[in-house]
Amino acid sequence: MASTVTDNTMTQNVKSVTAAFVLPHLSDKLKFAVKASLSLVLVYMIAFWQGWSNITPALVTIMLIASVGSVGDSVFKGMLRVTGTVIGGVLGMTLIALFPQERMAYLLALSVLVTLVLYLARAFKGDTTVFMLTAMTMMMTFSNGEVDDVFLTGIDKVFMTVFAIAVYTLVGMLLWPVHIKDERISYAGDITKTLHSLFTLRFGDTSEYEELTEKLHTLKNAFSKSLDDNASDMENTFSRHQWSSILHIFNQLESTLTLLNMQEEISYLSHPPETYIKGYDTLTSQIEVLFKAIEQSWSTNDTIEIPKTPKVFLNESTAATLNYLQRATLYTVIAELSRLHMLLCTLAHKLNSLNSSAITHFHYDTPPNTSRFLWFNPEHLKGALVTFLIFWTAVYLWITYNPPGGFLVATLATGLSIITAFTPVKPLGLTLVFTFSFVCTALMYIAVLPHLVYGWELGVFIFFYAFVGFYFIPEKLSIFFLLGLVIMNIANPMHYHFGIFLLTLLVFYLFLSLLIVFYYIPFSTKAEHLFWLLQQRFFNFASHIVDYNNKVLQNRATLWERFNVNYAMMHLEETVAAMRLWADKINFTYFDKTDKTALREFTKECNRLSWLLQMMHTHMALQQHNPLVQAFFSRKIETYLPRALMSFTSKIPQDKENAPWLDRSAVSRHYEEDLARFYASHPQFLDEKEHLIGFNETIALYKSLWRSYYRCAETAQKSNFNYLKESRF
Repeated sequence: MASTVTDNTMTQNVKSVTAAFVLPHLSDKLKFAVKASLSLVLVYMIAFWQGWSNITPALVTIMLIASVGSVGDSVFKGMLRVTGTVIGGVLGMTLIALFPQERMAYLLALSVLVTLVLYLARAFKGDTTVFMLTAMTMMMTFSNGEVDDVFLTGIDKVFMTVFAIAVYTLVGMLLWPVHIKDERISYAGDITKTLHSLFTLRFGDTSEYEELTEKLHTLKNAFSKSLDDNASDMENTFSRHQWSSILHIFNQLESTLTLLNMQEEISYLSHPPETYIKGYDTLTSQIEVLFKAIEQSWSTNDTIEIPKTPKVFLNESTAATLNYLQRATLYTVIAELSRLHMLLCTLAHKLNSLNSSAITHFHYDTPPNTSRFLWFNPEHLKGALVTFLIFWTAVYLWITYNPPGGFLVATLATGLSIITAFTPVKPLGLTLVFTFSFVCTALMYIAVLPHLVYGWELGVFIFFYAFVGFYFIPEKLSIFFLLGLVIMNIANPMHYHFGIFLLTLLVFYLFLSLLIVFYYIPFSTKAEHLFWLLQQRFFNFASHIVDYNNKVLQNRATLWERFNVNYAMMHLEETVAAMRLWADKINFTYFDKTDKTALREFTKECNRLSWLLQMMHTHMALQQHNPLVQAFFSRKIETYLPRALMSFTSKIPQDKENAPWLDRSAVSRHYEEDLARFYASHPQFLDEKEHLIGFNETIALYKSLWRSYYRCAETAQKSNFNYLKESRF
């Protein structure tokens, strides 16, 4: 018995030492590289064991999934990929059956379907591998126009694709499985902690606040992406709808804190906030307690005590000396702090419901009409056109010159166009990676492969070759290195022929050449050009949103303007994200007059402006029947803001005669004078406290929009991004 206890103790000690010293050193990227490499090895070994000869579809499938997929995999995701593959196979063979002798009609129908499916892949906000597998399978079922055994060949390729998905999914589940629930709870706890830190830094524009905002966006993006994996719905945990509801509250908390941070005038007043706002200390202390309780509850599942909302109101005696804009700021602080308290209480109630062992009611308050697709994005539409052109160019080369590989050139070039069209993946990087792959492949083909005798030696070789691609090569480029395994044409039995090796290599250089050509035509994908285009589009959206809300109050908004503003709201945040992406990809050696740091600050301020615009659009929808808002915002001064925003698009002259908003102090003075005249001419509204609070919130929101506009203008002037319009040469 003592010996058994000793053995168990030694075993536990060994496990604890292993867990302490080995596992922490295994990063997610290393685990991913090991799992993906092992999947390729298993595909080879099982195929050789079963005597399957057509292994290429399985290899390409795993490479494709790994290059665009995620580290976490589940049964549900594997089922979706299999479904996409089967749909692609059925569509491909249906087209062959519909056009058995009409090759041009078949190719036209195929090109349209593939372009449509790959457009959906671009527009989809989640895992795009389902759509990519559908498109690739459709094209792989076409066997160079041959009619003999065409359906058997198609079924074989579909089977090999499904087989590869099954292997990849099982390895992902069994080796270092990713627990979706734990990830989401960890993200939620980190997001709550970051929001709490932002609350402590309210009323100030500091560098620390900007860093926390960047961290918050990173965490929210990771949390949002984890919602795309529905595996947790199959486990005993929160559902996707519940997590989406919680994410919606996080978004509302961030927007509230953003507006609070914009009220920086409160720190310039002669007295602290509690002097002007009765109940301020009680409200802020309760918010602090709620933040801490929610942070703790994410990890401990403790029940949160939900307090009653304290009464908070303006101290009229001390606020009597303030001007109208300062009073509007105080009203906004009261409203946003109360809203923050209400949102935290709602989040606490949801957590109590989720953590309770008893059956409780969970209220879903996710935003309506949320789409998983970003429809009609210009870059997505242009990318779809590029895909269509690549397909027909490759088909023309196949029909005219019949290169080695035949239709495989069209299949690879069309399918992988989604990686290169309007993405940061540059042709030079593709060429270098593929050339490096060619050199390594040639050396392996000559010096290593002929000397391998045993199956385990081949398995080790495939594993390390794949590991180099998955671990050391950037994710989007890894497939171009790993295609070297396809070029080597490893089979059982193995036949070495360097001439065939070079012809196979030529096939891959042909499809790579097509991707390089269509990276530049018919649309420019230079980072500076795309950034300039996107910032013009962003401010065009911003101007439309502000102008539309003004017209709604005056009952002058048309159906077409409503359509435009809905389109702008849908694309606003994505446009800012794309701006930030391409701003970081600009080669500043060609544009040394443009300040890189100031340009980044400009994109950050645009991101804040987008938040304010979304808040304003939501707020004005609630205030459109407020008589004070309707009466005041029909005045001429509010036509300034849409025109000021439009000035970034170079459609408005930048001189004081045509742009009176250039004088920042004059705009503030006009607001103050206009408010004084408005209150003097409408004294009956001063007794309507509910309408007055909404009106003051609206004034403060527009004031924040003006401040954000001026910050954008200042950072744009510092960055000198107008030089980006010039040619590099």
